Amino acid sequence: HGLGVLGDAGRGAPHAAGLAGADDVVVTATLSKSLGSQGGVVLGPERVIAHLVNTARTFIFDTGLAPASVGAALAALRLLR
Repeated sequence: HGLGVLGDAGRGAPHAAGLAGADDVVVTATLSKSLGSQGGVVLGPERVIAHLVNTARTFIFDTGLAPASVGAALAALRLLR
């Protein structure tokens, strides 16, 4: 939460709270608010991501982001830096 607004260089609430990179923290972020794109991301330990990839029905029956959406989000992240 708070991507683009909270924390050093807009890195979000987990970063502002000192939780970024912790072994037991899973972060979700939307690309459609401050980044002006579409979609979202889940960031966390490899074991959690692997579990989600293999069991999350909403992930299994979904499609990847359009390359233009990824490019737009990446460009916005670069501007935040």
